[in-house]
Order: sequence, then structure tokens, then C-alpha cells
Amino acid sequence: MELFLLIFAGVLSGICSGLFGIGGGVVLVPFLVYFLHCNQQTAVGTSLAALLAPIGILAVLTYHQQGFVDWKKGMILGVTMIFTSFLGAKIGVTLGSDALKFSFGVFLCCLGVYTLLTTYHKL
Repeated sequence: MELFLLIFAGVLSGICSGLFGIGGGVVLVPFLVYFLHCNQQTAVGTSLAALLAPIGILAVLTYHQQGFVDWKKGMILGVTMIFTSFLGAKIGVTLGSDALKFSFGVFLCCLGVYTLLTTYHKL
């Protein structure tokens, strides 16, 4: 089941990356925290591992040194993102600018409400 969830998260992140220019911090970190029950630091470190080549090796190494990187999850996510980000990009270039901007705003609002609701009950 974990492998399926990781592949799903990689696909979702890849599509969102190609469509909205986002992926790791906005999609993967919340997914890893809420659906795979990683702590926040491990989610950030693992997300960075998935984005290691194009983003920031120094940031990943810093999280890794503190034990906050799950390399297996990071690699599965990274591979699925490689193969699905083009799908999001294809959708993004066919939408009008206003439709894309609106879609991105709805996505961020939904993510924000979800994050607030799932965090609020823990306070």
C-alpha cells in the first residue's frame, strides 16, 4: 500500500509541477505528513531527496545528516515525478492564463483549508 501511495504522490506532484510549477513543498510534504505519517522534518527531507538533482543537494545533505531523509520514498517519488510532470505541463499550456491562475488558487485554498483543519484538532 505504501508503494501505491508513493507512486500516487509522485504522479500528483509531477502533474502539479508541470501544471502549476510546484510539487515538493506544496504537494509532497503535506502528503507525506498526512497520508504516510512522516514527521514534518522527514517529510521535508524526503521531498528534497525526490527533487535532489534539480533543486538542492546541500539542503538534502543537511536533513540527511540529522536523520530526516527516507531515501527509498524520495527515489520512488522522484522517478514518478519525472514521468508525469510533462502531463501537467501539457494541460497547463492548453489552459488560458486566467483558467490556470484560478485553478492554482483553488488548489492552494483547498490545501490550506485541509492543513488548517487537520492541524487545528491537534492544538
